[in-house]
Amino acid sequence: MKSIIKTAALVYLCISLLLSVIVSGYILPPYEVITRRAPFLVLEFSRCTVAGVEPDGHIYGFDAGGGYVGFGYDAQAFPVGSRAVTLFVWNPFNRYCDDIIARYDLFVFN
Repeated sequence: MKSIIKTAALVYLCISLLLSVIVSGYILPPYEVITRRAPFLVLEFSRCTVAGVEPDGHIYGFDAGGGYVGFGYDAQAFPVGSRAVTLFVWNPFNRYCDDIIARYDLFVFN
């Protein structure tokens, strides 16, 4: 019984890893994978460039696939023109296209 559980857990982790690589590497359009991800845990590494500041002070940018990424209001941490590597953790319990349960800005390069 324990070997069945270990095998099932290993298969789950392998499929989650494969989906994460597909999304982060833009092998397929990320939207196609994200909207079909449940029940798997997908981690997306996104390379973003800070593009500008909106009139209300909100900083925004775009990832390599052209997707919009918001960076909050800290202009010193995210200067325009800098690049960031962001980790998105997608909710494995549904298929909503905007349900990110955690986000981490890992590196910011000027």
